[in-house]
Order: sequence, then C-alpha cells, then structure tokens
Amino acid sequence: MLVVYPSRREVPVIRHVFWDWNGTLLADTLLSVHAVEATLASLGLSIPVTVERWRDVATRPVEVSFRALIGHDLTLPQWHAAEDAYLDAYVAGVAEVGLTPGALDALTRLREAGLSQSIVSLHPQDALEADIARLGVAHHFGTIAGRGPVGSHGGFPDKADLVREQAGLLGVDIGRTVLFGDMVDDATSAHRAGAQGVLVATGDTSRERLVASGFPVVDTLAEAVEWVLARV
Repeated sequence: MLVVYPSRREVPVIRHVFWDWNGTLLADTLLSVHAVEATLASLGLSIPVTVERWRDVATRPVEVSFRALIGHDLTLPQWHAAEDAYLDAYVAGVAEVGLTPGALDALTRLREAGLSQSIVSLHPQDALEADIARLGVAHHFGTIAGRGPVGSHGGFPDKADLVREQAGLLGVDIGRTVLFGDMVDDATSAHRAGAQGVLVATGDTSRERLVASGFPVVDTLAEAVEWVLARV
C-alpha cells in the first residue's frame, strides 16, 4: 500500500493519543510465543517458535500467522480449539508480564503535556481491563476498548471502527489523533479511520517489516512521546 504523508506544515496538531496494548504498552511478546507453542502442541504439532520467527510471521488476522507456521489452514473447529488453547496459555502467564520499558514515563509525560489517551485493542475486553488495572495505569486512559469476552469466538471488531467510535465518545477530532501500535495493521487501521498511525518496534513485528510498510516507525516509547510532542 502506498501511504502519502502530508508535508510538515500540513501535519495537524495532535490532541489525543490512541495506544494499542499487547506488544506496545504491555511487554508480552515472549508470552505470546509461549502461547503459540502451547497452541500448536494442543493441535498435535511440535513446531518450535522463536521470538524472531514470530516477529517474522505475526499479523492480523492471526489465522494467517498460524498458516505460515503450520503450512496450511485450520478447519473452523480446529481454529476454535486453537483460540481456546492460546487464551488458556496466555492467561496462565500474563500475571508475570509487565509494561514495556518506558511505558509509564510515556503515559505520564503525555498526560502532563495535556493530551488525552485511550486504549484500542483486539484483546478481550475483560482481560484487557484486568491487565490495565493490575499494572496501575487505568487512570491514564479516557476510554479502554477491546473485543468481546474471553472465550467468545468470532468477536473481533475492526480496529478502525474502534478508533472512530472512541474518538466520537471522547469528542475529539479524529484527524488530530494518532494511534501507536506494534503491528502494521495498527497503522493501516488508523489510516482508514482518519487518524495518523505510527509503529513502534517494541512487540510482535520485526523492525524490518514495520519499515517496509511505509508508515513512520519509532524504536522506543520515549521516541513515540517525542513524535507527539513535536506536533502539539
């Protein structure tokens, strides 16, 4: 996809920051890899998965990632079983997962600069809210939007729709918002919604793949903050 960016003088002032959660603010890539391996084992497959391999194939929809690892599509019953296995393994380990380095400082700096912030995620809403509360950062966010409850199949919303809906709820001009995420789909969803999209090399996608997307890429959450503060 060819992404055409405005000149510096045409870049709108940023008033609101949308954050992806998993892999962006939550440092859960290693846990995701363990959950993927557990999922494959539940399907009777012994396929080793490294962090590097996962970052080379992880994408949305996640079925495409599993197809790349397995070499073929899963049947619908297999996919439902795989979803359950993944969530079981992920939930079992998530209590040991912390924030991405620099996340708390980034959230605090943006709040102190007068920007509002929200979460838009395809993680199950109940688990998302539990993680955010566990890590003590809920007060930074005006809204927290995820997908349906854990164990509900086929409940994945369109992230572009989530961005539009949350912008409407908050009463912010979507053209003056930015979404930070660790997967190319985060930036493409932001672009479709009318927001700006910036990718962070902190999570489930290799930096090379992020750069190849044509969207802006930052290496750290501190750089994400500087990107925003240069546009307020």
